[in-house]
Amino acid sequence: MRTRGVALDFDGVVVESVGIKDAAFGEIFSHYPEWPQILEYHLAHNATLRFEKFRHIYVSILGREYSADIESTLTARFSELVCEAIVRCPAVPGATRLLAELGGKLPVFLVSKSPDDELAHILLERHLAQYFDRVYAGSWNKPEALMDICGQLATEPSQLVFVGDTYEDAMAAEQAGVRFIGRNSGKSFRGLEVTVVKNLHDVLEIVKS
Repeated sequence: MRTRGVALDFDGVVVESVGIKDAAFGEIFSHYPEWPQILEYHLAHNATLRFEKFRHIYVSILGREYSADIESTLTARFSELVCEAIVRCPAVPGATRLLAELGGKLPVFLVSKSPDDELAHILLERHLAQYFDRVYAGSWNKPEALMDICGQLATEPSQLVFVGDTYEDAMAAEQAGVRFIGRNSGKSFRGLEVTVVKNLHDVLEIVKS
């Protein structure tokens, strides 16, 4: 089947940043007795914006009042912990090669739940922005982003490949009707039957074939 475009998640697919965000949640919340419940919630909701997670943790797990000031403080602290660490973390093996080799041959899109401004900063600092035809960040949900890409390309969903590293990514691809390749970043696909690869060298070979 011909591939007309490739969409990539960011954390765990382009850069090895998954552990950085998990550690940031630990830094912020691990001193609470409810930490095991908070961690379980965090890990089970990969596609949930951090702002929504903060609210849920405060209101539904900690049983505390939540306000705009608390959200602002938590957001600033989280960004402080993760932003520069992601700028410096290693790329997923094969990511640089895939972006370089597909450039000018296939449209490549980035689909991430990272906040728009933060992701733009990271892409600029890592000199990656020029590789993507368009970036869909946290203001988009992933199924809608994937369907929008198909509309932009005027192509059938089956001709778009989405590479993600979570169960939620796989479900977004299914909802949008696009082909999915899972990258093993340590996250679970919860028993879904998906093609899973170790790195983006393998993705490039699949797309080429």
